[in-house]
Amino acid sequence: MSEDITITKEEYLSLKCAQEELDRLEVGGVDNWEWYEDSLNPDGSLSLDDYKEKLKKDIFKS
Repeated sequence: MSEDITITKEEYLSLKCAQEELDRLEVGGVDNWEWYEDSLNPDGSLSLDDYKEKLKKDIFKS
């Protein structure tokens, strides 16, 4: 049985963006600071700032 919790849209946005950042770093194989920025903005991907803005529009459109 799953239990639901309630969070604000702002908290949800923050969690989604943090997960996206972590996912990008893991995919990029980052284990040091040298490749940090490259992994956050891989070729062909939205920058984290653009990702956050798009997600914000999707979350707050209602």
